[in-house]
Amino acid sequence: MIIKFCQACGAEFQARRWASKNCGLVCGNISARKLKAAKHLAKAGIVRSKGSIVNDERQMFENHVPRMALARQLWNKKFKAEITE
Repeated sequence: MIIKFCQACGAEFQARRWASKNCGLVCGNISARKLKAAKHLAKAGIVRSKGSIVNDERQMFENHVPRMALARQLWNKKFKAEITE
């Protein structure tokens, strides 16, 4: 018997072969659903994270709207306006 750790829950379990990845049926179903979802997203062409997709869309919007990038740069600068009399 081989002592391994479950990929889904992290519990220690005894396996008969090196190919075993999960401690039981419930964790096996969880892993199978994750794998199926990942394959479905890859077929659809969505393999990046949601944050990177949103960032790319924002940059594309800024590139097509005049003065949007300049306004964002000024907003991110956090400059201090000093008034002299």
